[in-house]
Amino acid sequence: MALALGSPMLHRIANHETLSSVVNALPLGLFWKDRNSVYLGGNSHTAMHAGLPDAAALVGLTDYDLFAREQADAIRADDRQVIETGVPKLGIIESVTTPSGIRWLELYKVPLRDPSDQIIGVVGTFRDITDRVQLQEERTQLIAQLTTALDAAEEANRAKSRFLANMSHELRTPLNAIIGYSEMLEETDASREATADLQRIQRAGRHLLALVDDVLDLAKLESGPTELVVGPIWVSRLIDDAKDFITPAAVKNGTTITFDEACPECVVRADETKLRQCLLSLLSNAAKFTENGEIHVTLRRRDATSVEIEVRDTGVGMTEAHVDQLFQPFMHADSSIACRVGGTGLGLVITRSLMLHMGGDIRAESRLGAGSKFTLTIPAECSPVVNENDGCQSIVGERLALAL
Repeated sequence: MALALGSPMLHRIANHETLSSVVNALPLGLFWKDRNSVYLGGNSHTAMHAGLPDAAALVGLTDYDLFAREQADAIRADDRQVIETGVPKLGIIESVTTPSGIRWLELYKVPLRDPSDQIIGVVGTFRDITDRVQLQEERTQLIAQLTTALDAAEEANRAKSRFLANMSHELRTPLNAIIGYSEMLEETDASREATADLQRIQRAGRHLLALVDDVLDLAKLESGPTELVVGPIWVSRLIDDAKDFITPAAVKNGTTITFDEACPECVVRADETKLRQCLLSLLSNAAKFTENGEIHVTLRRRDATSVEIEVRDTGVGMTEAHVDQLFQPFMHADSSIACRVGGTGLGLVITRSLMLHMGGDIRAESRLGAGSKFTLTIPAECSPVVNENDGCQSIVGERLALAL
């Protein structure tokens, strides 16, 4: 019997074919089951994942026909929960074994209802997230490997620091003995030639001891917390002391040291021993790398909360590339000059670490052949004072253990 154009049956067939085309065109898997989890239908995407030739082959099968028992048990348990509670279950992540291998699926299941609103089964959609899961697993593994490598590197660094600290302590003892005995021998009735040799031994010993001290300082900074005794410091007096200490070395190179006290009353908050060490490091470098020139020290208030000490010299200077390497361990701006004047290349590294952990900073500027300028910035927590003995009554020396 022929169907008349526009008949209800023809419309139903056309609607069914349209709906089937839409369902099969979806980029997601779509399926529906009865209350016993028997498949009533699905789209071609679902059939493909199940290894079936088409969606029609899905009808009448259960998950036990498609997947391993444990996987089918888990899928059916989700179906039962949705059917019994009437509550949709969203974002279910399940691993299933398909003909193409193990796949990870993200499923959404809702109750399937008849016209009377009775639950007669379950409708589900899914998308394949295997690539995303694999990427996440690779990321997790990479993070674990990096964490392990970082832990190993940090432990190796700590072991190195402990070794350097131990070796430095072991070296200091015989060096102090050599220097001490040579000084004792110098006080005896030694000949002029012997006295000169003893003085050479002392100079060499003190030089080597200074190198050992640098290595020991770096080892301490890298190995753990370093105690800082923080309190008020009269900066101009500290600079005067440091200048007097370095002047003989500068004079030996034909260099003069001048001090401009733009802020003679400035008081800062820091560890006096560590700040002196930082200042001496800058002045010592300036004296070593400046011949027949000038070293100028300026003390000034930067703002209401900080003070600056600037050390400027007319020495050999350095290129911009060398300035960028200054605060890296064992680096010298010019290896040929460094070999002549000596040093470990650790002084500025130690200075920067100490300044940062006292709440300050250090900046460097230089031009090859025109000298260098280093600026220390130090916290100043009190107002300028008129009398050295008055100090800053609000500041009391305290001990701080800081991890450097």
